[in-house]
Amino acid sequence: MVPGYRIVCLRETADLAELRRSAGVFCLEECLGRPVPGPENSTALLSHPATRRYLSALPRPVHLLLYQSYPELEDLARREGWHLLANPAGLRIRTADRAFFQMTVRRLGLPPVPGAIVSLGRFLERDYEVWAGAVSPRLAVQLPDLLQGGGRATFFAESEAQFRAIQARIRDGWWQGRRVLRVSVRRRMKGDPASVAACISPSGVHVSPLQRQIIDPPWVSGVVSNGVFGGHSWGGAPWPEGSERQARDQALRMARVLAFMGYRGIFGLDLLVDPLKGGVIPVELNPRLTGLFPVLTQLQAARGETPLELIHVLSLLGSGESASVREAEEADPSPFQGSHLVLFRGTGRRLRSSGLPRPGVYSREALRRVGESVSLREMGGKDRFVLADGPPAARRRESGEIDPLERVARLIFPSPVLRAQGRFDPAALDTVARMEARLFES
Repeated sequence: MVPGYRIVCLRETADLAELRRSAGVFCLEECLGRPVPGPENSTALLSHPATRRYLSALPRPVHLLLYQSYPELEDLARREGWHLLANPAGLRIRTADRAFFQMTVRRLGLPPVPGAIVSLGRFLERDYEVWAGAVSPRLAVQLPDLLQGGGRATFFAESEAQFRAIQARIRDGWWQGRRVLRVSVRRRMKGDPASVAACISPSGVHVSPLQRQIIDPPWVSGVVSNGVFGGHSWGGAPWPEGSERQARDQALRMARVLAFMGYRGIFGLDLLVDPLKGGVIPVELNPRLTGLFPVLTQLQAARGETPLELIHVLSLLGSGESASVREAEEADPSPFQGSHLVLFRGTGRRLRSSGLPRPGVYSREALRRVGESVSLREMGGKDRFVLADGPPAARRRESGEIDPLERVARLIFPSPVLRAQGRFDPAALDTVARMEARLFES
């Protein structure tokens, strides 16, 4: 157990019992005995009367480590006397805007992605041929006013029909319940999706290894958007010479801008890496904790390193000590090895009503559960993997409207699942298919 540490969560999942081996857990759906409708964010969770009653009973002071903050949550925290361990919502919203990112890329002299951000009206009045001639026949269309990540507001078009389908989806000015005012139209660049996480702290800027991102994995179904995030892979085929140094340099230069604005802690930088020449192109800034966590934290802890997530917490807990923008020394230069894959609900599939696999350690060959822990330290050999982050508890499996991008579980492996040029290890895909067969009805 971790003294004084508590987990406050919304969804009731099958791994809550395992999590309680390490920390106290308050689950809103478990407390209420039913699924909770409405938006799934920290404001909705923490503003619920049941959650507030739970937090009010804890010893003071109460510090809340957040994925990201919201203006409404900051107002609530002032009333409740909570201390939010997150960058101010206003700073996060400003730096998350794609217009800010593109402007910063230009100012820093980094390689830009050709294109522009235009009003919805201008986007709708021009057909595919105009955009193909001005930008590229391979287009990536994004909605900057929707800050929810994971591929919910990104669309690819390489033909008039695909482009018209995108226009039709947002013609009324709304997408997934959010107002669409602007549209980003950029060239869909070629390259291997990758990312780094960086942490701005008083001791310097700490940068994670360059990791491959899994985008639009083959097991995702029934989704109209593109760019769906499906996990990360560390190790395997080496990066082209110079790529990792370029990625670190771009992260450090971005950190200097953010630190000057008062930003502290972790941010993520999405990149594209040319698999032949090794050039690195920055494509998106995520000023918050990212999908790397907590898997990266587990990998770093297993290597005996100080996790970035701990440095993030200490930076936000600090008493105003100035951040340093120098590069922090690498703890362990040896290569990382590991991966994690996110499994989704999809369309037209129903989770099994009984007999769902329990979280824990599994053997890959027999797909047999061999341990209760969801910790990488207790995984054992390379022929094993961890099932975590689910599956959903019985009462919420078929409740409400089905979201094809609802995450139902995560598989964590001690070895990389991607080979050169983003090719999947066939054994990893086989494990995904067999685990999905246990999760969903045939």
